[in-house]
Amino acid sequence: MLHITSHLGGGVGKAISGLIMSGKNCIDSQIILLEKPEQMYYVDLLVEQNISVVIEPEYSKIIDIISKSDIVVINWWGHPLMIKLLKMISNVESRFFIWNHINGYTYPYLDGKLLQKFDEIIFTSELSKQNQLWSQDEKQNIVDKSHVIYGMGNFRPQKIIPKKNYEIKEIYTIGYVGTINYAKMNPDILMYYKKVIKHFKNVKIIMLGEPSEKFLGDIKKNDLNEYFIFPGFVDNVIDFCRDMDVFAYLLTENSYATTENSLIEAMSVGLPIVVLDNPVERSIIKDKINGRIVKSPEEFISVLEWLRCDDNAKKLGESAREYCIRSYSSEHNFNEFYKICIEGIKKKKHILDLEDIIKDNPFENFLFQAVKEKKLFKQLIKKNNKKILKKIPDIYKEKNKGSIRQFAKYFPECIELQILERRINNDDN
Repeated sequence: MLHITSHLGGGVGKAISGLIMSGKNCIDSQIILLEKPEQMYYVDLLVEQNISVVIEPEYSKIIDIISKSDIVVINWWGHPLMIKLLKMISNVESRFFIWNHINGYTYPYLDGKLLQKFDEIIFTSELSKQNQLWSQDEKQNIVDKSHVIYGMGNFRPQKIIPKKNYEIKEIYTIGYVGTINYAKMNPDILMYYKKVIKHFKNVKIIMLGEPSEKFLGDIKKNDLNEYFIFPGFVDNVIDFCRDMDVFAYLLTENSYATTENSLIEAMSVGLPIVVLDNPVERSIIKDKINGRIVKSPEEFISVLEWLRCDDNAKKLGESAREYCIRSYSSEHNFNEFYKICIEGIKKKKHILDLEDIIKDNPFENFLFQAVKEKKLFKQLIKKNNKKILKKIPDIYKEKNKGSIRQFAKYFPECIELQILERRINNDDN
């Protein structure tokens, strides 16, 4: 089996490497990375397990490896390099799976025609099957041959040492782990925390990850520096979670979130979780079973108060841990994947014909997964309009995540993408 991925960083690295290592005794796997990784952590893990990792090979070598593989897994999140690769391998035969590491419910949107070209469709969230952009025929065809394999890697929640101290402390510690920018977090998150700080007085918000400059700037503007702690990327995430009183996951409604390993890890520790009433979170959190779901700052404060009463935090945390152990087993996850492989290997090898989907023009390939914002970008190409710029979601303005900047970086020859990047940069400045 061959896995192809643009890179092996972050949550994607954990998902892919964990799945490969879980099955190393029954599936002979190889992995191709389309670019050199910034960090070698997951590459080193795989190499230590004697799993072949090929980094940034020439396209001729990729084609050769594909032709010799029984199954090829395309790890997809709309990365420009992967789009470029799909264009290049249009004449080589194999059995092709697509493992989607985005929910497709929001940008980068999952194109129904693209998915149907693959022998097997794998999602990392049940939410992906509800995509409203697909026609009824597309949805039926996709659901019929789709599966959910969580991107939790080799995670074993039953082996995690749980939180034991649920005592009410003088300082109320609220935690978060993940992407710290407005592409993922709720745009009103600081308004939520300003009200929480006013209500509880002694509050600390610990956020693990690398905060964006904009988010740090907004904290400073709102005079909230003393309440926020940013340890950065840490190896001992679980240890930090045990010291938190609450895990608050306040995401934007249009998040690209999927499995959400941060929530799974928080559950495994037995940490009480609070999320917003968004589609992704509703697909993971069951209210009063493995967390609480809120719709407003007032409900958020009310739930935080509830967690400080009686044994509510302890009961909810322990219930979340039990739910996690039942629902998120890496062994079960791999067994499901193995079943897909057994069925997939029965199919004939074929060419992955994407000529009607992947175009020669990189701008068109950017637009095919921009869907809802497609018209805005076409208008922005013609004229630099601040009203249009304000309508464009923050994820398009990120450094990576399939953003305009990322596409412009990989396709410097594309005039349209360079125009868009300049206009987005001017808006930021």
